[in-house]
Amino acid sequence: MALTMAALVSLASASEPTTQAHTNVSAAASSPPHYPAAPPDARITDLGWFAPTPKPAHRATRPDRVELAYVIPIHGQITPSTFDIIRRKLTARPAAMVIFDIKTPGGRVDVTEEIIQFIQRDHFLQNDLNEIYTVAYVNPRAISAGAIIAMACNEIVMAPGGLIGDATPIFAGAGGVQSMDKDTRAKMHSYVQAVAVSVAGQSGHDPLLAKCMISMEFTAWLVRNRDTMELRIVSPDEFHEPIANIPPAVHPTTAPAITTGSAEWEFLRVIDGPDTVLTLQADEAEFLGLSSATLMSMNDVKAHFNIQNIQVLENNWSESMVEFLTSPAVTGILAFVLIMGVYAFTHTGSVTSAIMIVLSLALLLGARYLTGLALWWEILVLAVGIVLLLLEIFILPGFGVAGILGIVMILVGLLLTLVPYVPGEMPWPKGNLAWGMFRQTLLALCIAFVAATVTGYFLMKNLPKLPIGRRLALAAPEAVNAPPVVDVPLYEQIKPGSEGVLEGTCRPIGTVRVGDKLFDAMSEGDVIERGERVRVLRREGNTLVVERSPNLS
Repeated sequence: MALTMAALVSLASASEPTTQAHTNVSAAASSPPHYPAAPPDARITDLGWFAPTPKPAHRATRPDRVELAYVIPIHGQITPSTFDIIRRKLTARPAAMVIFDIKTPGGRVDVTEEIIQFIQRDHFLQNDLNEIYTVAYVNPRAISAGAIIAMACNEIVMAPGGLIGDATPIFAGAGGVQSMDKDTRAKMHSYVQAVAVSVAGQSGHDPLLAKCMISMEFTAWLVRNRDTMELRIVSPDEFHEPIANIPPAVHPTTAPAITTGSAEWEFLRVIDGPDTVLTLQADEAEFLGLSSATLMSMNDVKAHFNIQNIQVLENNWSESMVEFLTSPAVTGILAFVLIMGVYAFTHTGSVTSAIMIVLSLALLLGARYLTGLALWWEILVLAVGIVLLLLEIFILPGFGVAGILGIVMILVGLLLTLVPYVPGEMPWPKGNLAWGMFRQTLLALCIAFVAATVTGYFLMKNLPKLPIGRRLALAAPEAVNAPPVVDVPLYEQIKPGSEGVLEGTCRPIGTVRVGDKLFDAMSEGDVIERGERVRVLRREGNTLVVERSPNLS
């Protein structure tokens, strides 16, 4: 029901370019290669050297010693509550370093962008987050949206066997991955790609690797300068220098790169081919400079960054509860309980059904209000709708404008709280993708409404026949001091067609006076008000099933 970034290509194919022999990784510290042309801060490997990546001036620099670092887990699907939890954890907690412990298959694009903006530009603790050094510890997977969040940090480190990448945007709904038309797919790829490239550039990571994680349209090669031994990650479509030793099987037919024996640059291998989405293993990510180190545990992270004190900010029970309550499955269940509670209350007036309404509303809206998914005016629309419906049921005669308006406002309020939209814009879906999300939400509400109505009608027809059903109905206040209901033998004297007057409103359970005796009564689903004349249809156990009498007097 939400736009997500998740794997479309199998892990094997996405990771294929990274499964080559990793003798490319830095040589043993005991005998590092020496390259005279390499600058002092170059990254040295056994195949050559990478030029240092300029770090953006506006980002924090890595401290030599960290007195206190906080660890923020990002585990599981990235949902709207994920951003709210991250933001709350960092409120009023000053620290020199924040480490995001990432273990996620991905999640929603809009939430991912909020997290990225918070990491790179927003504020907390009265300080700019840019002044706090951020680290992504990929432990063990930062797939899809997790990869882009990791690239938003100042530095990435990975656990052995970790994976990062595969961030192709897809549309995932209740039925799984949904197809997107060509134009929508092109727009989403372009947008997510622009976000990823911007994120990588602001954090000093290679934008080409970010592009390859988003789309199959991009290719990345590893090339080396024959004279200086400098290594570069290049796109054959954008690198305009001659390249030697390109195998015929990988030579792009439209690329400016050419094969020539006298070229200054030579081809070493393919990092990401034209038919795959880039996913990097830990050692390959370290070799290419995306990850700065491969670290076994959080204790190794602590030692690597010279952290004196480290504190893991785990989710507390309330944060876990909010995340659980805002999940799609629980949302559907709560909507079902709410609608069934309203149906039951209008027919029985029972305390139990009233409690169902209050609790389901509190859980459905309260969790969303805490995470910012539901705004105060959306909740107000829903509340006014409920008040109008109750007025129509209990005060106003018949069922007219107030009741219809109340139902409409309830449905609109539910849709507003369940359908995400861009703050500051009209709460209305825009584009094919947004309309798809809207239709799925509307379908979920319709299913909940139909299921609740059918279930409620079945219970109203059958539950009153059981002892527990009679206990759920409210007793009529005017019958509190009335004489006790007669024993069973007197019921046998009441025949179908007998008439009486209701002493307690049937919703559908009430009491009826036939002659000078009171009997338990039940209508067939209709609400019959106190004082109306009724006719007995049949006897079911100790209860008289009644209907409105055709006789007016």
